[in-house]
Amino acid sequence: MEEYCLPKNDDLNRIGQYKIPNQLIDILICEKGSIMDADCFLLKEVFSPLADQIREIIQKIHRDYTEPIEAFAVLRHLPSLTAVAEEFRIPVVHLERGTFREKNYIKTAFWDLENLQGGQTIEKRYSQFCDVCHEGHMPIFTAKELLSIFLNKDQLSILKRVGKAPIKKIGVALGYASDPLCLYRTFFNDAELLIQARKKYGTENMLVRKHPGDPFGAQYPMFSSCMENSNQTAIDFILNCEEIASILSNVSMEAMYYGKKTYTFLPCPSYYASAHSFQEEPCCASNEYLSFYALCYLIPHEYMTDYQYYLWRFSKPSEKEIYFRHLEFYFQKKGIPFSVLSLSDSERLDAMIKAQEK
Repeated sequence: MEEYCLPKNDDLNRIGQYKIPNQLIDILICEKGSIMDADCFLLKEVFSPLADQIREIIQKIHRDYTEPIEAFAVLRHLPSLTAVAEEFRIPVVHLERGTFREKNYIKTAFWDLENLQGGQTIEKRYSQFCDVCHEGHMPIFTAKELLSIFLNKDQLSILKRVGKAPIKKIGVALGYASDPLCLYRTFFNDAELLIQARKKYGTENMLVRKHPGDPFGAQYPMFSSCMENSNQTAIDFILNCEEIASILSNVSMEAMYYGKKTYTFLPCPSYYASAHSFQEEPCCASNEYLSFYALCYLIPHEYMTDYQYYLWRFSKPSEKEIYFRHLEFYFQKKGIPFSVLSLSDSERLDAMIKAQEK
């Protein structure tokens, strides 16, 4: 399933294009010694020649167009861009596909004004959300109720499997074999994660899930006996394990909605509700955090390219306003009436499921 329609040449010819010269990046690669070293440097430091180039491009856009630049949308945090954008008071929106994805779920996205891997947005916003909750009038959902909102209608039967007896003690969700998002901060990689998990749990108690999109096709012969069946989904993997560990995978956050305790080793959205080393006891997020994360921090995938939504978010709505706007979107999409909010805890989940059977 395609995430979006790729632009055609005619589409690209109708927009302004401002490219960073390859020579500029080649200089950095030569200076740092490798493409990977250069990539890691760009993820953690301001590269002055790149910042100067971005500054010139912004000034040229201001000369070429009457409309101002209202925001930058990026898939990775780039300090060089952020530093220059701050000079011009232009917000930088960090985007990525969200924790709930096809084919099991309705699609979501991340929308963050700081950094998805290492920023403090989620901590600050969750603190504000808790303040609103203490004032009352905020519906907090259980993990199962949240799953009933995000699972596709034809996948709601998965709820009956929640709580099934796991077959392994620990599930290890791997990422890309060589990922600059990890390497620019630490040399702790998937191999280290596997070794530490084996030391604590033993291979006989491990289930390992390789990243289905890993471009390197990494193999781990020492852990071949732990590898899950390639036909299994991420949900199968989660349900088959008592606990879940990852460096910064979305699987750790998804697992909490199935009641699993987790480890997350590097800062990312699931990090703030997980344990951070195998020396700690694993954690599972509270219903308050799960509700905030699903209905306030994540956004509907459709809003990822919605200009009016961006303008609304730039107007700094309250956490309560964001929460209810997203909730209304999902309830309308799933056919769930707001009247379910007035039901007792014992009645609400059944009503939410039955509303989707119509």
